[in-house]
Amino acid sequence: MSTTLQELVARPLAPERSAVLLRNLTAAVHAMHRQGHAHRHLAPRWIRLVGDDVVGLDGADEGADWLAAHRPDELAYAAPELLQPTLHAADHRSDLYSLGALLYHLLTGAPPFTAVDLLGWTHAHVAQAPRAPAELRPDVPAPLADIALKLLAKAADERYQSAAGLIADLERWLAAAARGDGEQRFPLGQRDVPEQLRISQRLYGRDAELQALEGARERVAQRGAPELALVRGPSGIGKSALVDALERRHAAQPGMFVAGKFDQYDRDIPYATLVKAFGELARQLLAASEEHLASWRQRLQAELGNLGQLVVDIIPQLELVIGPQPPVPPQPLLEAQNRFNRVLRQFIGVFAQPDHPLILFLDDLQWADTASIRLLQHILTHPDVQHVLVVCAYRDGEIDPTHPWTAALLEIQSAGVRVSDLVVAPLPAQHVATLLADTLRCGPEAADQLAGLLHAKTAGNPFFVGQFLTMLAAEGLLYLDPEAGVWRWDLAAIETQGYTDNIVALMLERLRGLPAATQRALSLLACAGAEIAPTTLAALLGRDEAAVMADLAPALTDALVVARGGQLKFTHDRVQQAAYSLTPEAERAGVHLRIGRELRGPPGSDVAPERLFAVVNHLNAAAALIDDPQARFDLARLDLQAGRRAKQANAYASALVYLRAALGLLPADTWDAHFQLTFDLHRDLSECAYLCNENEAAEQLFAAALSRARGPLERAEIFTLQISLFYSVGRMQESLDVGQKALARARRRHPGHRRGAPGRVRTDDRGRGGPLLGARHRGARARDLGRRPGAPRSPRRCWSACCRRASTSDIVLFSIHHPPPRRAVAVHGETRDSVSVRLVRAAAGHRARRARPLGADRAHDPAPARPHRRRRRARQGAHDLRLVHRPVARAAAADPGPPARRAAGRRRGRRPLGLRRVRAARPGHAAAVPRRRAGQVEELAATAAATCRCSTRSRS
Repeated sequence: MSTTLQELVARPLAPERSAVLLRNLTAAVHAMHRQGHAHRHLAPRWIRLVGDDVVGLDGADEGADWLAAHRPDELAYAAPELLQPTLHAADHRSDLYSLGALLYHLLTGAPPFTAVDLLGWTHAHVAQAPRAPAELRPDVPAPLADIALKLLAKAADERYQSAAGLIADLERWLAAAARGDGEQRFPLGQRDVPEQLRISQRLYGRDAELQALEGARERVAQRGAPELALVRGPSGIGKSALVDALERRHAAQPGMFVAGKFDQYDRDIPYATLVKAFGELARQLLAASEEHLASWRQRLQAELGNLGQLVVDIIPQLELVIGPQPPVPPQPLLEAQNRFNRVLRQFIGVFAQPDHPLILFLDDLQWADTASIRLLQHILTHPDVQHVLVVCAYRDGEIDPTHPWTAALLEIQSAGVRVSDLVVAPLPAQHVATLLADTLRCGPEAADQLAGLLHAKTAGNPFFVGQFLTMLAAEGLLYLDPEAGVWRWDLAAIETQGYTDNIVALMLERLRGLPAATQRALSLLACAGAEIAPTTLAALLGRDEAAVMADLAPALTDALVVARGGQLKFTHDRVQQAAYSLTPEAERAGVHLRIGRELRGPPGSDVAPERLFAVVNHLNAAAALIDDPQARFDLARLDLQAGRRAKQANAYASALVYLRAALGLLPADTWDAHFQLTFDLHRDLSECAYLCNENEAAEQLFAAALSRARGPLERAEIFTLQISLFYSVGRMQESLDVGQKALARARRRHPGHRRGAPGRVRTDDRGRGGPLLGARHRGARARDLGRRPGAPRSPRRCWSACCRRASTSDIVLFSIHHPPPRRAVAVHGETRDSVSVRLVRAAAGHRARRARPLGADRAHDPAPARPHRRRRRARQGAHDLRLVHRPVARAAAADPGPPARRAAGRRRGRRPLGLRRVRAARPGHAAAVPRRRAGQVEELAATAAATCRCSTRSRS
């Protein structure tokens, strides 16, 4: 009758029996490996025994999502690369790690690590070192303890490379124990030769670069100031491997490591890489215990407040951590951008703390979208962001002076951010020789000639070296001698082969050597994008998931594709590029159409937010093949949704792409057939075009929308948008001109015109005039207000008072009502709660006068400006002169109120301040906000502090 190993591990076994059990178990695993399969779920309950003989291994699963398929009792024996797929691809050596954990349990009576949740198990297997078996059980023989610890190595290259090598060492120890020499140590792995070619994953020749990255991490943790580390070099040179080595070392230290990779085929998706990176972070939090998760949830909710939906919109997985969030009210463009940046800073600040810094790794930055680059620049330059190290890897040959990153980098450097520039160079010949010796398990001298040939063929590119070796093995020029247990090669035949020195051509040649079914699956996977779920790929191929995984087995074995986190991904973008070229160019549009329709679902149905951008990207690539008018209208509607989502995320360049695609899908009579959709497209498209500095295109779209508007409401909507856009970029005169144009189009006189005002002033609790006139005057005619107690004495004064009060909080009303007499400039003062306000005359030749909040204490004002300086500036024309600098709280407390301010203003012969442009004095730090009356410095300072990115005092 068979039993399971679960019944034997409850207590320690004798060393000899432990070795026999492990040898028999390893033989069963070896049989699976020779058939090209790995178990990946080895645990005591899956191992069936009859006596000490293994008669069956249950629970084997080679599906793509190991984390979704695992059982809780398997976590004690899982390899690090299964728990944290970013380390390296899992292969048959993951089973050898599990065998080491089982041997440790058999010898000591306990697994090598203990934890209570998935996050704890991941940290233990990735970062913690197991205790020596002799500490738990002193009679454990030293050779068996060495075998167990070698199997439990974190890096797969440092473990046994084959089950056959492990069996050889176990039999050697059993023979020595039978002779009474069980305590005698011996060299391990002498007969451990990998039966399949596995390129060594160790890092070669990068000690100086790795030390520089570790130094940056130490400074960020200790000093707090964020830093940027650039890792530059050509494709395949080892940039990602260098940062992966930093991640492995960082795993043993407090902090968080978040990684994302930009995709060359998804450049228009805003924040796509940041979404994936922080989405992985959210999944890590969900893997924690309920107590740990509740702690993170509380901290996130406290920081995000009622604005958590802004983060959930770009990181949907976060909703599983913090729960459903209330909707966020819309704001004007500038305020919405500042609010989004502030909330994201608060989100990052939760994870970036002095005791655990945050490392953000962004790979392939040359394919980054503009919105991500702009957000990255904001994170690095804002003073509120602390303890963050951003590591960016990119191909420097693909970033020219016109690339958005070039300008962003200059801004980052000018802001005083420390930048470490690491140029990753090709490997010298000696390091190529070391890599070859580690891969073939031979001495450097034996591989010296082959290493020289490899270096000459590949120019020291590590990725090229690995692919070249794999090609040699596939063609039989590099082979394993089973009798001698060593790798051999035919150097003369290799030299005579006319291999290309182009990595993409070499990869394409290698892919064409795979089975036809594998090539079909790979080409479809490449067209689908950076990653795809196996179920989706199976649906596209019209086969079940198991059959598709069997088709991909050769690519998985050769490490061309990996299965991580329930997704199939290419191991390198050059592999994806070569696989994409397997599909003829004339057929690619049809493939994208199939993929888009599969992801889309039934026509007319809603698309899941996380799939929206992928759906429209595939369907837009096949737009020429879509003839059905209803299908084109459906795609235009999806493009409008994608454009609005990108616009809400402040990714205006990406929004422009989707909105233009939508407009191009509509028929010639679109204004008659689909008026509302067409009008919405023109409105949103004109807004994004203007914000992307395409002013001429924006004006044409504005004009088209105005000419096609069906009524005054549509025209008012366009005029309002124009006023807000001009105002948001500081073009105040144009904003005023549009306001007057809107009134003229509506055949209305200027509200402040001497010949009268509109007959009725609309005021309510939410209306602009309500706070000024009071409840008893609501709805009254303007000419009747003069007869009521406490009301203005004339219709003109009534309207002017109402409109002025309203225009201090509404730029559209201001543009309609106010002339531009002068402007004020507000910048940050000595502290973050103070502000400097400066007044600028609109015309030259006027004597500049010093203005101050009425009733304010002079002790808090700066030193008076010198008379000769005032006169000189007056002669020069419209120059800035600092007028007020005081803490906000005291300025607000000293405000005597509107009546007193007006009276004091008349006594001093000075006009009250209206609403003008507020900006920072430093170039590139402009921020336009409403200006309040002279005494309302508190709101002015708060708005300036919220919108201005300048953290230092600006001098006149």
